[in-house]
Amino acid sequence: MSGGTVAIIDDNEEVLDSLGLVLEMYGFAVTPYAVSGSFLDDFAARPSCLIVDQNMPGMKGLELVARLRQQGNLIPVLVTTGLPSSDIAEDAARLGIERVITKPAKVDDLLNFVSKYC
Repeated sequence: MSGGTVAIIDDNEEVLDSLGLVLEMYGFAVTPYAVSGSFLDDFAARPSCLIVDQNMPGMKGLELVARLRQQGNLIPVLVTTGLPSSDIAEDAARLGIERVITKPAKVDDLLNFVSKYC
């Protein structure tokens, strides 16, 4: 662990709380966001990596990542989704996202990503 902060964006408060709790139990600093707009407004916080839900009202996870990429931001991203599809995986790959995981996220998947990038 490099000591960075993990930003988690998910509109489901239970998921947001549980992901944050798991990562904090393993010693990671976590900043939760219930909507993409709040994350963008607070991006000056400069997290080391991002875990984002794909299927949120308003701005979808991949839309958020596309905005970041357009700004030249190459933050490492893990996308979670309850509705996996080849389209999501292909769009994620085009945005430089290595991995899309299906909800509920497995602790090992989260820890592998966060340990590598944060």
